[in-house]
Amino acid sequence: MRTTVPEDTANPFSEQKNMNVGFAFTVKYTINKQHVAHHFILEYLKIKTFQGRTIDLKTNEIVDQFTALTFPNIGYRVEF
Repeated sequence: MRTTVPEDTANPFSEQKNMNVGFAFTVKYTINKQHVAHHFILEYLKIKTFQGRTIDLKTNEIVDQFTALTFPNIGYRVEF
């Protein structure tokens, strides 16, 4: 069981976290014909973000919470 850690409001910028970590992966397949092009697109984006600090009641330690966000995307485009 975890509870929320109260924030230190006396000096809020004394401790800063690293930037968010993530990656993006895109695959695009194009079929070219006379006067038209078909594009099939597959994209995948994953980001790890800092959520906050909590107290682990089993060990009585302050732990950082992270959340992983995933954004898959499938696209189709026609160009004339």
